[in-house]
Amino acid sequence: MTGADLVGAARLGLSYPATRYEQASVELLGDAAAWLTVSGATDGELLIGLIAMAPADQVPEQLELRVHFGLAAGQTASSDVQVVQAEFVAPDGVVLAVPAAPTGVPPTTSQFQLSAARPNPFTGETHFVLSLVEPADADLAVFDLVGRRVATLHEGPLPAGDHVFRWDGTHTDGARARDGVYFYRVLGAGASVTRGLILLGGR
Repeated sequence: MTGADLVGAARLGLSYPATRYEQASVELLGDAAAWLTVSGATDGELLIGLIAMAPADQVPEQLELRVHFGLAAGQTASSDVQVVQAEFVAPDGVVLAVPAAPTGVPPTTSQFQLSAARPNPFTGETHFVLSLVEPADADLAVFDLVGRRVATLHEGPLPAGDHVFRWDGTHTDGARARDGVYFYRVLGAGASVTRGLILLGGR
């Protein structure tokens, strides 16, 4: 997408055959640290939310999203995914008129994947898996709804393979986080993947 520096937030909707794909994740390429990405998939629909975390004059003009789908058993990849919805809002809250016709999305392969958290919602502790196709430097952290870093779970190199991480609902300094919605994001190699968390029974 060109003109991303004019956008403060965006909402995208994709449709896909739920019988073919059993999971979906979103990867942000380029200057991924400038954006917080939230996504959720259910019943053949993937919704993607984008929130600019940097000042407007520091948001890059170019933005590239890559969507990864996990195939169900016995299925093969195809381009039967469509972008069916696109809403954009400027940093000052003005809705931008950006026409977007349904668009096909070609299949891709992911360099790393971030699993859904289990359990979610959670009270004591939740865990998730970061899978790397090859060794990479990774910054894995938890953020609140306004983009503030709550806890850093890993920062540095990781070997290829599956890595289990846990969050016990506390800040980096050990203080208990408040109940509410949080996001955990992995950032590395110019790309990022973000998923949501709900903490209950905090403070």
